[in-house]
Amino acid sequence: MKLRSTLAVALVSLVSLGGAAEAQYRWVDAQGRVHYSNVRPVAPAPPEAPEPAKRPGDPKALIEEVLDLSGTKKQIYQFPAVVQGQLSERRDEMRPVDYEQASQVVAESYRPEALYQAVVETFKHRYDEQRLLAVAQTLRTPLFKRITQLETQSLTPEAGEGIRAFGARLRQEPPPPARLALLRRLDEAAGVTEGNLDIMVATVRAIATAVEPMLPPARRAKPGQLEQMLIQLKAQARPYVKNDMLVTMLYAYQPLTDGELREYVAFYESDTGRWYTRVAREGALTALTAAADEFGRRIGKRASATPAAQPAPAEPKGSPSAPSTVMQKNWALAASALLTERNGQRHDLLGGSERTDANVKNWKQIMRDWWGINSRADLFMVLKWLDEGGHRQDFEQLGEFSRSLSAAQHKELRRRLQFSDNEVGLHQLAMVDTYSEKLG
Repeated sequence: MKLRSTLAVALVSLVSLGGAAEAQYRWVDAQGRVHYSNVRPVAPAPPEAPEPAKRPGDPKALIEEVLDLSGTKKQIYQFPAVVQGQLSERRDEMRPVDYEQASQVVAESYRPEALYQAVVETFKHRYDEQRLLAVAQTLRTPLFKRITQLETQSLTPEAGEGIRAFGARLRQEPPPPARLALLRRLDEAAGVTEGNLDIMVATVRAIATAVEPMLPPARRAKPGQLEQMLIQLKAQARPYVKNDMLVTMLYAYQPLTDGELREYVAFYESDTGRWYTRVAREGALTALTAAADEFGRRIGKRASATPAAQPAPAEPKGSPSAPSTVMQKNWALAASALLTERNGQRHDLLGGSERTDANVKNWKQIMRDWWGINSRADLFMVLKWLDEGGHRQDFEQLGEFSRSLSAAQHKELRRRLQFSDNEVGLHQLAMVDTYSEKLG
């Protein structure tokens, strides 16, 4: 499960452009032919497995044997279909032309042969014959062959529904604490959560960097702004990804006993296992970052060639008491509260509002509903949190993330937060769902 669908979610969020679509799936095969079907696209079959390494001195043969035994090769060849499957789940939110373009660009950018070759090249660069021989010997055992098969099955697009149904039952039938402890050790040793987060962040960075030169100057990120946003994105996504990986592992390893799982964990906690994890993670990151960079360039060129939509008419000055909906002022209270306090100005006129009774009432309501500020003591506590925690952009980013989800994905996110007893996450999600449209 080293290449779970975290990247697919990030990628799909970046290409979901809104609108309605037809009920068919559309996909492009390896020869570039376009297909329409009511059946979810399946991954292309990878080339036949290489013969086992005949001699220790053949690096390529040994590398390919390990990648085949570990299931990594099959997972890589499945990955483009996973992305296409995620994209097809969002097609009802996109205009048909946008969906067709995104599907075509995914097929052009996420070519399984190129992804696989990038991983092979990484292992060549980090080649350690003795460690690879030890990994191959372990992976040839009946237990590890069985585990590889379980992992591969859990990564198919069809397994998604099974995982969601399984996760829904966990609330009423929680797993034993000992089982959870083993899987958390596996997550830590094998870098499952952190590897997926690295891939997600690298994908967003690559696509944003590729698309940025095609944006109007006013919409381009300021120096350091993208990296700061990515740091916050990773921190915000970590609990969700960790929970997603935990549910997936619980589902995939159901047939294993605790003893078998302990043996599996012990391998990844060993020096050889940690080395293999580190190199495989580097290879996947290199491959998928290159694919994301290609995706960003292609989708950016197509977007720049599409006539821009006419901007919505500006609201007349001095009208409505509602806060500004300009993105930079999404969190006007958080952005201006500190300066307002330091300058001795009125907190009930934040965000540059005109001094009217209606605006005063509106801002007091926002302070009370969003921040729980009912007194000056409450205000100072919130200001201290903003100043020390640096969370002024969290509301905007979490709101954008929530709006990028389909109704089904949003429901699934809430279920996972409930399963993990993440009350803070549930509260934050409820607040952005209520106020993010109103404030930005």
